[in-house]
Amino acid sequence: MLKKFLIASAAGLLLAACQQQAASPPPAAPLPQAYTVYFDTGQSALSPQATATVSQAAAAFKQGGTAVGVRGHTDTVGDPAFNLQLSLQRADAVKDALQRNGVPAAAILTGAVGEQNLPVATADNVPERRNRSVDIAISRQAL
Repeated sequence: MLKKFLIASAAGLLLAACQQQAASPPPAAPLPQAYTVYFDTGQSALSPQATATVSQAAAAFKQGGTAVGVRGHTDTVGDPAFNLQLSLQRADAVKDALQRNGVPAAAILTGAVGEQNLPVATADNVPERRNRSVDIAISRQAL
């Protein structure tokens, strides 16, 4: 009698564990990964630190990414038309570096906003390091 009770109890626990496992929701899809590359004033060349950040982003893409968004910014110092062009040069520099690190060109969507939509809102002619940047977003969905 005790043997039957123990077998029934073990079977019940095993069944409950299986039901709990089956009822567990699937793991959530990971959120996009974001990286920021910083630039010196008026420059679009990648520093060693910027190159390392781009390498990290490329490695993240290789871990299952399907698309990379690249968006260039400038601070508010200088002419807005020049800054728009500079932000594009920065975005292109990051795109080129991503490609050198194995990210296919077709997976990269590049854009530039110059002084618009800044990471840190500032008045005109304010040098802000965080605005002299390119944002990189690694996505698991096509852009």
